[in-house]
Amino acid sequence: MVSVKSDANDTAPAANDTAPAAEDMERAVAIGEMPPAAANCNLLCLPWNLVCGYTTVNVREIQVAEYCGIVTAVRDEPGLYRQDVCGLSEKRVSTAVQVLDLPNAKVVDAGGAPVLVSAIVNYKVVDGLQALYNVENYGQFVFVNAQSVLKNIVGSRTYAELKTETASISLELERELQPVVDCAGVKIMSVALNELNYAPEIASSMLKKQAAGAMLEARQLIVQGAVQISQDAIVALEAGGKLKLSNDDKVRMVTNLLTVTCSDNDAQPTVSV
Repeated sequence: MVSVKSDANDTAPAANDTAPAAEDMERAVAIGEMPPAAANCNLLCLPWNLVCGYTTVNVREIQVAEYCGIVTAVRDEPGLYRQDVCGLSEKRVSTAVQVLDLPNAKVVDAGGAPVLVSAIVNYKVVDGLQALYNVENYGQFVFVNAQSVLKNIVGSRTYAELKTETASISLELERELQPVVDCAGVKIMSVALNELNYAPEIASSMLKKQAAGAMLEARQLIVQGAVQISQDAIVALEAGGKLKLSNDDKVRMVTNLLTVTCSDNDAQPTVSV
């Protein structure tokens, strides 16, 4: 059942009185009375007002009624409302969570390497008046400022930090962006890095560098294992005193075991006849 709410004086909800004021705005948008010219016009058109003077506010929506440049009502509860139509200008804004996909941007990280980075921003409007009147387009306002904050934070970290510290970076992005968009009546729900890659001009070189590092680490592990195998083999052969190995025998055995264990190819045994 649709409820009908009449607000002849178009008073604003109390929640709007406690909304935080933007520091860079000269004055907040005030809720005023209908101008006399609009009120007189609506009296002359009373029959028409009684028939057509209704509006619907949907779920997760804020509707603002404006008469001759003066805001007279802010409605954020779903339902059917009565309002005068002469001189009326309606503005609406959604309070549902919106997703902003920041495209790839080339940024030089703290190590001097150019990287391509993108992000996902989830936000919603919490103050309809600020979103509609403090900025020209609140969606574009969030988009531009989110890109700026993303570039600043990515430029202060190295590529390795961006890859490993994703949780802390997301929190920092959200913390840095929120004060910037407060004046637009927007609340940032979350910010997360979407893609992170080296720029095409250095991607090949950086992949070779990473491959070289991985190969070096693997070689170190293989050599450590081969040395341990050689030591264990000598200890096992000399256990119980049944076999005595000279230093030359030990050197020859260690050399053969290291060659077999560390080789990239299968070893070919050679038997002396």
